[in-house]
Amino acid sequence: MVIKFLFSSLVLLATYTAASAENELYEQIPTLTAEESLGKEIIKGENYHVAPQVTSDGLMNEYQVISSFLELSAYSNSLALERIQEMEAIAAIKKIKTSEAYAKGIENAANGPIAMTKNIIVDPIGAVESLAKGLSNTLADISASIGGMQKGESSTDTEALMKDVIGYNTAKRRLAADLNVDVYSSNKLLQEELNDVTWAIFAGGATIEAALSVAPIAASLSVRAATMSSTNNQGLWKVSAATLREAGEKAFLKMDLNKEEAEKLMFHSVCTLTHQTALVAGLASMNNVSGRKEFAQLALSAENEQACRRYQEIAELIRSYHVNKQPINHISVEKNRIYVEPEAGGKTVVVLSDYFVWTKENAALADVEGVNAIWVSGIVSPLAKQQLSLKNIQVHENVFANFPEKAAILATILPNRVEEETGNKTGKLFDGILSIGSEIGNGVGSVAGGVADTITGENSTEKITPPSQSTVSSNTVTPQEEIK
Repeated sequence: MVIKFLFSSLVLLATYTAASAENELYEQIPTLTAEESLGKEIIKGENYHVAPQVTSDGLMNEYQVISSFLELSAYSNSLALERIQEMEAIAAIKKIKTSEAYAKGIENAANGPIAMTKNIIVDPIGAVESLAKGLSNTLADISASIGGMQKGESSTDTEALMKDVIGYNTAKRRLAADLNVDVYSSNKLLQEELNDVTWAIFAGGATIEAALSVAPIAASLSVRAATMSSTNNQGLWKVSAATLREAGEKAFLKMDLNKEEAEKLMFHSVCTLTHQTALVAGLASMNNVSGRKEFAQLALSAENEQACRRYQEIAELIRSYHVNKQPINHISVEKNRIYVEPEAGGKTVVVLSDYFVWTKENAALADVEGVNAIWVSGIVSPLAKQQLSLKNIQVHENVFANFPEKAAILATILPNRVEEETGNKTGKLFDGILSIGSEIGNGVGSVAGGVADTITGENSTEKITPPSQSTVSSNTVTPQEEIK
């Protein structure tokens, strides 16, 4: 979907001020509305609305997405659309939870053989921390519960539990895909609601189809979601967090990052797995382009999710230029600004922006020797176009409008053969990931690893050893926290 801005009236009202020694014209950042920025049909739905006034910093727009159960800020048009979809998904889940199918699933789960393992399956790290503090559910109790399940042909209780964690996470990814939301989203309420329904599906025998039939999401939202970047496309819900991280780490190593840098990027302290997978996939798809290492190292410095998203989408933007415009030779990072050097010569500044306003700060992006083009993800203001033209700089705007499906990009880093990763898939179960306590009961060792969705591809031979626990924040989806 091409997001159109209705800025003609704003342009007429814009106030220009004289600045700099050359009396170059700059414009004040306009006051925007959600309807102008996103479109009338988008800003209000049955279960949400977007606050009318939009703030801007001259590049990105910031929205307030509001529902009866949650209010979230969204810094960028694309994130606003994702938050809207999440509001609809939460509303659908809340309706599902009033259904007979859900109630029956929860009842079955409570009386089933894996009821005692719920906490360790749904929230492994929290469960392990509770165990370490000596709470009543001991690991021996959990193992005894698992022993009566007779699911698969596991030779040990740890493998049985591992298979259930994998099965749970697969069910959650499938549910998120059917709801058109990101399973690794930082939206905490969405995660809680997904966990509830997934548990009813996985442990209680309810089916995803039956659950969704109670509260289908409007067709218009499904169409809208198809325009957003999402790792759920093209069956990617079948791919586990461990497989994505392993593939991402190997791709970063091929860009000449060292092992520690690659690990920290794929187990980032604030960036979700979605951000990092998209980042590495975008960069990995540009073989023989120099400067990718330095760009990835810059992304490693991200201090909040907003920065994570910026680096991810700039990587995607560069990849779009490389594939759709002309091949590039080099990516350069100068004062936190990103430039690319095409094979044909010259220098292009790459800008992530919803609405590019000609401010003094933005004008400085073009005041670099050799720059002859600007590649902007969104819309460029009329004055900015005029001033860039006077500098003999070509303007390419709304680049993301024709951006390819993210699934096609992710395919550049994933193994050739990707299958649905369930408890029946052959693979290497490895523990010791994010050791968060001493051994607890029955020799399971570093506990977190024994309950993680960490099964590698069939051709994998290398074990992933993540950074220490101190580098992982509560907003990061680690292999143990894929379902948090």
